[in-house]
Amino acid sequence: MSVKDWLIKSALSMMPIPMLSVAQTGLLLPYYHYVNDQSPPHLRQLYAGRSRADFTADITWLLQRYTPISLDDLQASLASGKPLPRNCFHLTFDDGFRECHDVIAPVLVRLGVPATFFICSAFLDNKQMFYRNKISLLLDKFSAGLTPSQDLAVKTLVATRGVSYSGLCPLLRTISSPQAVLVDKIAELLAFSFDDYLETERPYLSSGQVDDLLMQGFSIGAHSVDHPRYQELTVEQQINQTRASMAFLIKRFPISCRAFAFPHSDAGITVSFFRALSSEVDLFFGTSRLKKDSYGRCFQRFSLEGSRYTGEEIIKANLLKQAMKGILGRGYIQRKP
Repeated sequence: MSVKDWLIKSALSMMPIPMLSVAQTGLLLPYYHYVNDQSPPHLRQLYAGRSRADFTADITWLLQRYTPISLDDLQASLASGKPLPRNCFHLTFDDGFRECHDVIAPVLVRLGVPATFFICSAFLDNKQMFYRNKISLLLDKFSAGLTPSQDLAVKTLVATRGVSYSGLCPLLRTISSPQAVLVDKIAELLAFSFDDYLETERPYLSSGQVDDLLMQGFSIGAHSVDHPRYQELTVEQQINQTRASMAFLIKRFPISCRAFAFPHSDAGITVSFFRALSSEVDLFFGTSRLKKDSYGRCFQRFSLEGSRYTGEEIIKANLLKQAMKGILGRGYIQRKP
């Protein structure tokens, strides 16, 4: 650990929550993607998940200081105007990976913590694969090494597209959905079948597993059809993605609160978007940490994974950042028309 990291971790571990009361929003909304002691290939190259032990430690620390609430609690508070507990939290999980059912739910049931799992309708039952999961699989194969013939084939392909071979991996990490055809082309050259991987590994939740999560008292929300970056879509396309994914869930599952979490980010989402869906979605969730949102039904979340810091340290750092942003007048999201 570097001296800088040691100083940061030491300062955060000694910082009592009362010192950060100026930053309290009353509600914390941490989110994760997956929990697993060993990162699977379709996730390994994207971000680091929490181990079971670290995840359990995160939630245990939260329970010592905050009250867990359900999605229905949040909706009821918004509808009635009755305030939530002073310090409370609601856990959310994005993308609908199998670990939600197999690893995460058992821990939360044991600890008595409610949560919401946001799923993409196209990935449910392993019908399709998210393009970023495809990228992780390819990067994993690159790290393991290609045969000389595979190496030459990939070099030739990327050269025709004006991409340097040395810059291929950095490009793949930042590629957007419209450019994802390159990912499929490379997979063909490597004779790697994403369909076979879906069939054998079953990385996403099945409908039966979602039914089981609902039976255990958890909530399910929509996360778009196929996880595009909304900033690359027109407002009409954003609305269609949201509407289609929500309609799919409502038709298939018994959902009491219609919740939607933006894929990637909610940056730049306009008031016209929210108005168009006001009668179809009850709650929206973004990823702008602890900022307040000018649209009262949109709540901001922060990640508790992909970091060398503990959950306690991440939460304290986010509270401190929000306090500073509040002082500077940057702790608020003002939506454009």
